[in-house]
Amino acid sequence: MDLLREYARLCYEPYRRTVEPTAPWPNPRLVWRETDGEWHVWAGSFDLYADIKRRRESIVADAALSDVTA
Repeated sequence: MDLLREYARLCYEPYRRTVEPTAPWPNPRLVWRETDGEWHVWAGSFDLYADIKRRRESIVADAALSDVTA
């Protein structure tokens, strides 16, 4: 399960910074925006970091994907 958690983290971490980014996001439709004291990548009014994190962590938390036998 640790491997799955690490994979999930690697999926969303590129979309977050703790300090103001010095370069724009490579895609002009995506922008860095300050969000709750961090910097997240946004697509219009959509916070990509928050959404990707929520979705990946829900996969990790899904009991049906557990590697522990019952």
